[in-house]
Amino acid sequence: MALYAPRAVDALDLSMLHIRPFLQVPMVVVAAPSLRVPARRHTWSGLRGQPWVLPPASTHQRRSLDEMFTARGSRAPSAVVESPSFAANVELAAAGFGLAVVPRQSAARALEEGRLQAVDVGPALPPTSVALIYRKVSVIYMDALRELESALGPASVLSRAFQRASSA
Repeated sequence: MALYAPRAVDALDLSMLHIRPFLQVPMVVVAAPSLRVPARRHTWSGLRGQPWVLPPASTHQRRSLDEMFTARGSRAPSAVVESPSFAANVELAAAGFGLAVVPRQSAARALEEGRLQAVDVGPALPPTSVALIYRKVSVIYMDALRELESALGPASVLSRAFQRASSA
C-alpha cells in the first residue's frame, strides 16, 4: 500500500508490477496558527518566503510542489526541515517549524484539534492516490494479495475510513 502518482513511476518497468489505485487523496498545505499565515487565498509565489517542512527532493511530492512555484515564475522554497514522513511533517508543522504539504487524512486530527490550519492556496495541488502495488512474480503471496485486493472494494472498511477522514 503506497501513495501513487503515475508520473512518479515513469522510469520504472511497469510490466512487472500490478498497480491498483483505489482511493484519491487530496493534498493540503498546512501551517501552525503560530505562523500567522493570513486566512485569505494565497498564491504559490506569495508563500515562497515562509519556512517550509518538505519531503526529500527526490520524491514525487517534492517535485510536484516545486513545479507549483516554478510554473508561476518563482523559485521553489528551501526546506527548513526535510523529512520523508508525512506523520513527522504534520507534527513538525504543528510545532511551528513551517508550512507542510501532506495528505489531508494525515493532518485531519491536528486540523480538528486546531494545532494546524489549512492554507488556501491556488491552484490546488493535484490529488494523489493510495494504491495496492506488488510485483507480479510474488506467487507465494498471491492468495493473501487477492484477499487484500478484494477487501479494497468500494465498500471496504479501509476505503470508508479514508473517505470519512477526507470529508472531515
